[in-house]
Amino acid sequence: LEPRTGYSIDLALPSSRIAIEVDGPSHYLRPDSQGVRAPSGTTMLKRRLLAAAGWRVISVPFYDWDRLNTADERRAYLERAVAPLGAIAPQASPGGCTSLPSCSSPLPARSSSPNASRAQGPDYEADSCGSPSG
Repeated sequence: LEPRTGYSIDLALPSSRIAIEVDGPSHYLRPDSQGVRAPSGTTMLKRRLLAAAGWRVISVPFYDWDRLNTADERRAYLERAVAPLGAIAPQASPGGCTSLPSCSSPLPARSSSPNASRAQGPDYEADSCGSPSG
C-alpha cells in the first residue's frame, strides 16, 4: 500500500515515483455516443490522490492493452508511456530480467471478459527483478 493514500499501486517504480495503473473496464464509465470511455470518479480520485502524494501516474487502459499481441509490443507500449516522465528505459540483466515491469511478459494479457480478474502480485514491484518493496 502507498503509505500516504492507503491505495495499492499495480506497478510502482519507487525510485522514480512512477505509478503504473492497469485500468480494466470497471475503471471506466460506459462509452459515450462517440465511443469514448471516461474514467470513473473513483479512478480519477485515486489518480489525483496519488499525484498529490508525489507519484507520476500512468494509466494503461484495458482497451489499449488488449490490442497488444506480443511481449515486445507490451514492452514498447510501457517504454513509450514512461519516456515523457524522464524514466530511463530498463536494461535486461544477464538473467534476462528487466525492471519494467517483469521478466517475460510485462503485464498479463487481459481477457476480453469484463469479469476477468488480473493476476495478484505485490502492490509494489521494485526497480530490480523479483524483490518487491513497500
